Amino acid sequence: VYERFVYYDRAASAYELVASKFSNGSKVADAIYNAGVLRQALGEHQKAIAHYQDYSKRFRQRKDAADVAFNIGVVYEESGDDGRADQAYRDFARSPSSNRHVIEAHVRAGRASLRLGQLRRAKDEFATALALYKRASGKEKTDGKAWAAEARYNEGELVFREFEQISLDVKPAALEKALKKKSQLLESAQKVYLSVVEFGDAKWATAALFRTGQVFDGFAESLVTATLPAGLSEAEQTAYREGLDLYVVQFQDKAVERFTAGYQQAIQLQVYDQNTVKMRE
Repeated sequence: VYERFVYYDRAASAYELVASKFSNGSKVADAIYNAGVLRQALGEHQKAIAHYQDYSKRFRQRKDAADVAFNIGVVYEESGDDGRADQAYRDFARSPSSNRHVIEAHVRAGRASLRLGQLRRAKDEFATALALYKRASGKEKTDGKAWAAEARYNEGELVFREFEQISLDVKPAALEKALKKKSQLLESAQKVYLSVVEFGDAKWATAALFRTGQVFDGFAESLVTATLPAGLSEAEQTAYREGLDLYVVQFQDKAVERFTAGYQQAIQLQVYDQNTVKMRE
């Protein structure tokens, strides 16, 4: 009754009372699960996790036990605890009872690792998710499509992270080499982003198409506003600035080219979402 009238806190307490007072009763499993769902809805993450952990341990033979175990990672992620979410998802994926969520678990673990700066671990998780998707069939393939597309998109983000790590705080003589290396990494990221479209997921297709232009546009802007390295003579400052300017127009042109091509492709795919709007703008 409490739940029906949206008194979730009272309903959760009632379910917890059932679980406590009738620990061997036929309704205890449902009570623990329902209490976890309600605590999660209320944003009471630690209580929700405790209930899900209790359920997945005590009722591991039930057909929904794997789904409940998976929810532990989801709640950690919702609470902003990427470290525990990452671990929970990886534990779930390694479990013999892993179910339809296994591709999703690897992708969620990968993005948590990405936020934590654990790039190698993130790369491995995304690669595993894509390998599992490639071998999947039927409903598993259908359910995993969006997650596989996200994994591939994030592989592009990992290449872009490599691009960002190359500094332009160098002497003018070394500037061209640094710019060429950054350009090569941008092109590599482009290939990955464009391959996301092949998964046929509208959300990630347009996100990737927008990203192909955004990275070039952002790089051009960063060159325009770049701070000159310290200790340069006036002649070196001029040479450095001229070296950057040669690339600014080049990358602005590539940005326009990619936004245009991406917008046209999105229209062909009949997808008009926020990323399509951004490309047009």
